[in-house]
Amino acid sequence: MNSFKGLVAMKKCLAIMLVLAAAAPAMATFSSTTLVTEYTDGAGMHWRINGTDVDLFEPTAPYNPSGVGTDYWSNNNMCPVDYPNVSPIYVPSPGTYGDYSLAEHSDLEGLFYSYNSNNGGLKVWLVTSAGPNGFLGFDNYYHVGDVFVNTDGDDAFEYALLSFGTKPGLTAGHYVWRDGYGNYWGTSNLRSAGDLAAIDSDSDLHGINGPNSWAGSSSIRGLIDPWAANHPDDIVYSSDLLYQEITGAAINERDFASGPPGYPPSGTHSTFVYLWDVIMPDWETSGLTMGDFSFHVAQQCGNDVLDGGTPVMPVPSSALLGLFGLALAALSKRKIAA
Repeated sequence: MNSFKGLVAMKKCLAIMLVLAAAAPAMATFSSTTLVTEYTDGAGMHWRINGTDVDLFEPTAPYNPSGVGTDYWSNNNMCPVDYPNVSPIYVPSPGTYGDYSLAEHSDLEGLFYSYNSNNGGLKVWLVTSAGPNGFLGFDNYYHVGDVFVNTDGDDAFEYALLSFGTKPGLTAGHYVWRDGYGNYWGTSNLRSAGDLAAIDSDSDLHGINGPNSWAGSSSIRGLIDPWAANHPDDIVYSSDLLYQEITGAAINERDFASGPPGYPPSGTHSTFVYLWDVIMPDWETSGLTMGDFSFHVAQQCGNDVLDGGTPVMPVPSSALLGLFGLALAALSKRKIAA
């Protein structure tokens, strides 16, 4: 009898544990997956972001990897900030040093997004040279910041798409800047990459920071801040941050023998595509449209910044199948020719 009661108690305990597990939000993190389709047609090889009409590394709208000046913030090796003592102009800091282009290391190349007003689904793709582990400079690793979301056209951000978590994010005791005043990154700031957090005011934001960063320049901070949400406790949607690493000659892959003082040789260069896939809160009553969104993302050290965002219309899956068809047709022609 006692054994029967014990079995019933164990079952009840297990049921409670399952309910609690179902109620608890999933821990979001970085997750490697396929976000880009490689295909070949008569013009050569292409890399298309899945679900969009964006072909990377090509001089076609809406992604153009060339151009100079503030109008080209979303391009390869371009930055809207003309940094002091950085050459050439309007490139990510610290620019070019001999045959070494660190602009590729910290380059934020493009931000694309789509919004479905029928279900509140927001997708944001970020293209950058900075991987999930950040990039190394002066013995410090610097990370891509949170992607801030503005939905009403004012000067304040309503949400932040979190871009780094407990791994490989910052640890407690890491020194950060906030409006020029130094303080430390506490354990409450450790978060899950991929989550959508609501923010209340500009006081909830951290600025660019780190040794040998642009945090000491008030003028640069004014152009680039904020970098990350401070204490992002109000998580309104939890999701993994998906990413894919792309390598190859098509993205101007370069091996550098040496770099400027404080920076190690780069090795093989890669481009990373990140995807935040979230549901906006209260979408049924908010009346949001694609044109209501604007975004902001910065490198932790202040070496580059993106403001704005390029809206893209979702591409149906049949179009993606067409790409595979082109690739198969090209492969068949090669076999016949052989």
